[in-house]
Amino acid sequence: MYLEDLIPTPNSTKVAAVSQKVFGRSINVESLTKEKAKSLRETFAQRLDSLETKLGANIANNPLYLENKLFLETIDKYLGEDDKEMSDEARELELWAENDGPIYKTSATPIMRNLSKKFKNGTYDPELGVKLWKYHADRAAKGYSQEYSSGDDWKTMFTPAVRMEVAKSMEASWRAEMEAGNFMESAQATESVIVEGMAEVSEVVLASKNMVDKMQAMVEDLGEMVNEDLPALTDSIRNDIDSATADQFSAAMSEVVSNALEVMRMSREGADAASRILTGEQIAEPESIGAPIDGEMDMEPTTDMDMDGDIADEEDFASADAAQDGEEELGRERRA
Repeated sequence: MYLEDLIPTPNSTKVAAVSQKVFGRSINVESLTKEKAKSLRETFAQRLDSLETKLGANIANNPLYLENKLFLETIDKYLGEDDKEMSDEARELELWAENDGPIYKTSATPIMRNLSKKFKNGTYDPELGVKLWKYHADRAAKGYSQEYSSGDDWKTMFTPAVRMEVAKSMEASWRAEMEAGNFMESAQATESVIVEGMAEVSEVVLASKNMVDKMQAMVEDLGEMVNEDLPALTDSIRNDIDSATADQFSAAMSEVVSNALEVMRMSREGADAASRILTGEQIAEPESIGAPIDGEMDMEPTTDMDMDGDIADEEDFASADAAQDGEEELGRERRA
């Protein structure tokens, strides 16, 4: 038996968790690509060299130095990890997404056409490609759930990590196809101007839906505070201080968070109505402005890819261009 069997070497995810716990910031490993990781590694290595030159013997206990050293360690662990085979859940979702006709036609085909255009123009970015395929993975997960279950549990049936795994696999596969000269494009050159215009419109529509998604996430966070966080905290106060203080705190905090939740629900509803203007949809006036929003919104780009806790001030993690609206499939078919 080796020492590593008793104390496993920490991987990039564990190092990132330590960084988050100690410094409140970390690298979002799930959203990394090899290209982005290499760029970040160079940045952190240069920063550490600069700090070592500047601080000299005082460097050992410098928080900024230690923080960046953990960042670099996270990146090195990530780059040193062998690529693993896809999980069973990710493989199943990917195969279903590739073989389901409607999902392939309305989601995958426009993405491949959009990325083909960018690749041929020399503007293709693998990281942004992953984000577009993540939208497709989200749609496929919801479609799979609707076919095989109630349709409401797609987020738990296929976790964000699984959907990101599928997105990275699809990006790598389609990039290899484009590098080999295989593209998805319109069969008629006269359609190019129309397709270009549709792409731009689709991008702003998806961007507006993404704003609605973010507001929905705020509604869910506030609901969690009321239903989960507040009761647990109240019990702790009751045990550590006294019941009277706990009840007083619970009543005051419950009113504040509930009011914020109600306002955010109304705001989310207004944002959704505003986003529908871009698609020309006619929606009925709500019976009650403050009525709760039931169910999931239509599938659009999610916020799972946001790099929560990332060092956003150090690197520009750009948002992806949205895919075009689905239309009749033209051009080369996807290989099985």
